[in-house]
Amino acid sequence: MAEALHVVGGSIASLMAALAAGRHRPVELYADPARAGGGFGGLPVGGLRLNLGMRLLELDYEDGPAQRLPLGRYDPAMHDHRPFADTIRALVAGLAGDALVRVTPEMGFGRQRAPCALTTADIATLPPLLAPETRARIAAEAAALLADPAPPPWRFLPHRPAALDGVGLEAASRDNHGATLHALLLAPVAGRLDPGWANCPAGHRRKLWAALFHPLTVLEAFRDGRTGFRPHRPFWTLRDEGMAGLVGRIMAALKAMPLVRLHPVGRLERLSRRGAELVLDFGGPGARPARRARLPAAATVIGLGAEEAFAAAGIAYAPARLSAGFAWMRVAERDLLHGPAALLLCGAG
Repeated sequence: MAEALHVVGGSIASLMAALAAGRHRPVELYADPARAGGGFGGLPVGGLRLNLGMRLLELDYEDGPAQRLPLGRYDPAMHDHRPFADTIRALVAGLAGDALVRVTPEMGFGRQRAPCALTTADIATLPPLLAPETRARIAAEAAALLADPAPPPWRFLPHRPAALDGVGLEAASRDNHGATLHALLLAPVAGRLDPGWANCPAGHRRKLWAALFHPLTVLEAFRDGRTGFRPHRPFWTLRDEGMAGLVGRIMAALKAMPLVRLHPVGRLERLSRRGAELVLDFGGPGARPARRARLPAAATVIGLGAEEAFAAAGIAYAPARLSAGFAWMRVAERDLLHGPAALLLCGAG
């Protein structure tokens, strides 16, 4: 039998790694069941599990067959999850069954709402919400950007890739969208999330739910009402369960797998290496005593949050954080005319 894989942590990534590996080899999973799923597990309050932010699944993209890859080709230095969407979708569908439903995040401008241009990357949903003179101004600005004889390196153009890592998000947005669209859409949304958003590297824009659109796509959307590029990025969740329900199904599947063994542990308190071994000291979950584990370094996956892992290793770690606030309100379904999966408030003010 193959050597056991040791997975440390209860994050959604750790659980999925254990689930995938447990079909073919023994897996020893060290996790706190009370914290399973991390942020995807939600916040337990009064018998409910409240979502911590917008927790939805992206299981498909407009990429063609040539861009789809088998999971065995994954290289963390080269790939994000997009080429492996087929594998992810199959795994989720197998767990969720009929509970998997498609939903549409929305954005609101004043009293109007439409599918969210920022999350779906479909800017064509925005023009119907704006006045004709505003649409005309945005189209004119996009046309001027495309006619610019000396475009900056971070502008999207048909004949070259945009160099986004060396420029702040504000500059990249202004130089791809024009001043009007920038002020209406990206600046207000990003500004609510992070006071320092303007200097955030444009390459990290998705961490702020901030899309950057090609000037040609902006021109087509606001001049013609349609675009040559039509993104296909549907969102999914579990009906009546949300992501907490998916975490519960993953945990149930792991417990039922004969090659997977769950070791309930608390937070990781100390992490060190002694030769070919990792020595991990865990706090006890609930009333359980603390425990120590000695694991082979070459067959161990650490799937903990950076703060917990760095602190356990004695490494100072002080991340810059986005400011965000959450509020939940319980409303009877009969009192709702419409219940969006997520609503992003746009526009200045």
